[in-house]
Amino acid sequence: MNNNEDEEFGEKIKTYFNELPDEEKQSIYRGIGQVFQTVNEVAATVGKIAKKSAEEIEITFQTLEPLILYYKENKEIFKKIDQWQAITGLSRKQLNEMSIWEAIEIIKKCEKHKRYEHSPSGPVTNAMKMLISSFGKDKVRTSKDLKVNTKTHLTGSTAVNFKSRNSDITLTIDNYSSLASRQDKNTRKIFNFLLQQSNDQHGAKEILFNLNDLVIRGIYANTDTARKGLKTCMQKLTSIKVEGTVKRGKKEIVSSIQVLFTGLEIKNGNCNVSVNDKLDLKFVSQYLTIIPIWTYQLNTVAYDVIDYVFYRARQSDKDIKKDGYFNISLHSLSAHLGQPDPNDTENHSVLIINPILNAITEIEDTQKDYNQIKITPFYNPEHRDAREFLKGHLRIELNEELNSYFIKRAGTRDDEVKKKIKRIESKKTQ
Repeated sequence: MNNNEDEEFGEKIKTYFNELPDEEKQSIYRGIGQVFQTVNEVAATVGKIAKKSAEEIEITFQTLEPLILYYKENKEIFKKIDQWQAITGLSRKQLNEMSIWEAIEIIKKCEKHKRYEHSPSGPVTNAMKMLISSFGKDKVRTSKDLKVNTKTHLTGSTAVNFKSRNSDITLTIDNYSSLASRQDKNTRKIFNFLLQQSNDQHGAKEILFNLNDLVIRGIYANTDTARKGLKTCMQKLTSIKVEGTVKRGKKEIVSSIQVLFTGLEIKNGNCNVSVNDKLDLKFVSQYLTIIPIWTYQLNTVAYDVIDYVFYRARQSDKDIKKDGYFNISLHSLSAHLGQPDPNDTENHSVLIINPILNAITEIEDTQKDYNQIKITPFYNPEHRDAREFLKGHLRIELNEELNSYFIKRAGTRDDEVKKKIKRIESKKTQ
């Protein structure tokens, strides 16, 4: 090329790349590197380009442009290249035998297919989550429909009793002061993950998964932090003993004091969590709800909020069917999150109000690409303190797909009630 051609080529390169953010520049470099597979191939290609005329260079970059655009469109999948085996369930050999385009299409289908996870739920799991959320705080709070009483014994163990209309549950931790001294970060996510895996594995007494499963969901950044974090969470989960009674229709399920999980083994990234075979799983969970997978990306408070929203959604299926939305009182939400009672603190904005509003903003921002849920807070904007703020409520509106899931369950329950009434009336006429 002559000097003019060099300058023209240089300006084209500058203009194209200077308009991109630094992160995108690096991503494109990495993406092109992946497309060409090896550094040597990239170097060889660059060498060939340098010998071409300006016209040939124009044609070459027009050829590369679709590759660059393809990478930009799928860069989130490229970032997870070390997780492709876990996502697809395919072996490394099977993936290597495919073209990169075929592999990406399979991954897209896998991720689209599993956008939600079914999560066992009920009074026991709700009580355990409230206890976990209270770690690092003063106490578990009472709400309108749930009375909570905490007792610390001379032995150092702490027992927390949760009593509602249909349940009476006590959770006990022997070394409560050491386990609950610091605010918890991921134990609730791990607890939900284990419940979901238990359901997927048909209530198996050994829950099997890989550390990559936790990384894929965004709970941890890599397998090293996943290994360390999982061990910390399991220390807490294997220390919580549960006992009590739960009503399921006319039946009453009773459980003696037992731990839910008995151990964890990690070998070569493969994890095995042992479930206590003496504990009746019907006591632990009464029904299934669903929760979108993207929620694992949320920070601790925001995740606790969205998890509670889907717990309440399962209980509010009739409201969803009738009105297309349901409400959650801010007072109940605050108690569930383990926030301090407004009477016990003067720092209402920092400890109560802002965490809830910030969590709602984070949820809305994170799910904007999915458009699955809308959370609208209703409260007095001129509130003087958290006491007035907590008199408000959240209106929860779900998209059509999520609404259909809960409406279907409301319809199933209505059919069961109608059949029951019909049986009773039939007996009367006999």
